Amino acid sequence: QYLTEAFAAAGVEADIQNANGDKAKFATLCDQFVSGGVSVLLMVNLDSETGKACSTKATAQGIKVIDYDRLTLGGGASYYVSFDNVAVGTKIGEGLVKCMQDNGDTTGAVVLLNGSPTDNNATLFSQGAHSVLDKISTYKNVAEQAVPDWDNEKAVTIFEQLYTKVDGKVDGVYAANDGLAGGVISILKKNGQAGKVPVTGQDATVEVLALHLDHGQVAAEHLAGGATDVVEPTEVDDDLARRRCRRSGEIEVGAVGARIARVTREELVDRHLVHGGQPME
Repeated sequence: QYLTEAFAAAGVEADIQNANGDKAKFATLCDQFVSGGVSVLLMVNLDSETGKACSTKATAQGIKVIDYDRLTLGGGASYYVSFDNVAVGTKIGEGLVKCMQDNGDTTGAVVLLNGSPTDNNATLFSQGAHSVLDKISTYKNVAEQAVPDWDNEKAVTIFEQLYTKVDGKVDGVYAANDGLAGGVISILKKNGQAGKVPVTGQDATVEVLALHLDHGQVAAEHLAGGATDVVEPTEVDDDLARRRCRRSGEIEVGAVGARIARVTREELVDRHLVHGGQPME
């Protein structure tokens, strides 16, 4: 919705398709766009391998490629539009520490549930979170595991196994996004700990904002933006490229960052946001 509105406002003709996590469909959509002769291909890769294959096909046909949200490692994108993903992880880590301290836990056991190991963003989120948590010697990392393909069902199973492994002695949970956080909270609820153990998230989805209100979850809300700054021809210039660069293999990629903000339960109540998809009274 936001991209559609942004492109329309910028006067850019766009065809937006979603592979819905299906790598085969992603490859098919890529082939359709490349053969259809698009001028610019804006893509969110599912992993660097499939993203690189698509990028290679596009650039071979003279199509400019923009990596959106996730950087394609080894790819050939001209620009990269995303968040400072280490900063996202840092905010998540800071939010978890604050909530644990608010709970009176100056010492405690932390479980980390990372995103997909094939997603460069997940690596950067984790790096940021560790930069905060690892500096606090009184907080112990008692268990940590990545969730393949950001699969929410696998997250439930994995967290339950980790929870059992540490005998339920958990004072805080780093979950790399809202989907994983929902799985974590389901296991905490099953064990009577939902609302007592702080859990992070990311994306600020409506469903998980409701979990904030019910269980006091912490989240890092990231806001979409920046895509039309790159796609609109008048904005693609050296000044834009100098804003920030990320290295993709051996290629320098001009990058545009979007704003990040952390949201707590108290802020949701103060802002009168939604609960269960409905405006709060």
